[in-house]
Amino acid sequence: MRLSVAGKQLIGTQIACFQAAMNMLPVNPDTAHAVEIADHIWWVGHYLKDDVFQCHVYLIEHGDQSILFDPGSKLTFSHTLQKIEELIPFSSIRYFVCHHQDPDITASLPRIDAMISRDDAVLVTHWRAWALLKHYDLKHLAVWKHTRFA
Repeated sequence: MRLSVAGKQLIGTQIACFQAAMNMLPVNPDTAHAVEIADHIWWVGHYLKDDVFQCHVYLIEHGDQSILFDPGSKLTFSHTLQKIEELIPFSSIRYFVCHHQDPDITASLPRIDAMISRDDAVLVTHWRAWALLKHYDLKHLAVWKHTRFA
């Protein structure tokens, strides 16, 4: 598979963002707990030993309008939930952002959907991701589909 110039630029940008985020972390973070990477921005993911797919879950803490990015898989979500609840009640999260549809990013959505207790909770994703995410048959999360790039 050959990457386009735009694809290479996108991957380069993602790597740069990841490296910048890693530079903000404490020297030896205790990843058994939420790790603050900037004011009110937390890494709440979980490391799966010997797994090539690692989902880095982030929480932007903003009262009852908090945002969870890429909530993770069924294998990791209980750890993520524990870290979230060290900081805020789960019910404070209004926005659940999924950058793409892969299961390491989204397989926790049915559990999240079952936990939703607010009417204004929203799943934010790209329309192409929604083409597959709709198969989770979510009942409580409204969906905002991004249809074009800025």
